[in-house]
Amino acid sequence: MRSLTDGLIGVIAQHKYRVEVWHKSAPKLAVTSEQWVYITKKHHNGDIGERSIGLPESDLPELIKLLGQITV
Repeated sequence: MRSLTDGLIGVIAQHKYRVEVWHKSAPKLAVTSEQWVYITKKHHNGDIGERSIGLPESDLPELIKLLGQITV
């Protein structure tokens, strides 16, 4: 039996929102059948943020490379 948290990789919890990272199957209209990663910003009132994304896992190395270029 599957649970509601199947595929949940982790959560970044902040005061006014949380970011959830999921590893799930591709959306129905995707041209690939590979697994996808979804990064979703959820506000504490339940609204999903406008900057949420989903991408095939084959794009992860490039995303990680881009994020690694950010300096704080």
